[in-house]
Amino acid sequence: MSVNRFSSRWRLLGAAAVLALLCAVPSGCGSRCPTPAPADASDSAAAAAGAWATVQAVNRAWTVHRSLDSLRPHFHPRFAGIYPGGLRLEGAEALLDSYAEFLGAATVNWYREERPTIQVYGGDMFVVVTYVYDMEYIEGGRTIRTSGHSMYSLVKEGERWLAVGQQFQPLPGRPM
Repeated sequence: MSVNRFSSRWRLLGAAAVLALLCAVPSGCGSRCPTPAPADASDSAAAAAGAWATVQAVNRAWTVHRSLDSLRPHFHPRFAGIYPGGLRLEGAEALLDSYAEFLGAATVNWYREERPTIQVYGGDMFVVVTYVYDMEYIEGGRTIRTSGHSMYSLVKEGERWLAVGQQFQPLPGRPM
């Protein structure tokens, strides 16, 4: 048992040493690891709530309202997304075109977001939201049920949260 404790402590000390070494060595841009600014807990909570509300508004716009006009204000013009099958979309208009294509071919019966994790960075200016999704839709006369993971990156511009990036992946063996 003492070997396991020693081994665990060694791994922790080793990881701390590697992190300290990485922060001491200049990066490619000639600077040291940034020291995070202390964030006010209420700012972080407000940022997390605002970003999550934006992600939910995006999902309701395409699943319930089926409205590109409702989607448009939530995406940064320089949005970038990576999707299954190697698809990469650049720009909000390319993303909206893909939503239009999906909405023209499919009808969503239901969509749920579950187990969100929200990480706030840079005070309250950048947020990464990850969650599990579960949905059912009809396309080409077939009912398709799928589940997976989704991740949005959002930046705060003024008082609004804008999605700058997204990636989603169906669970193994599930359709897109």
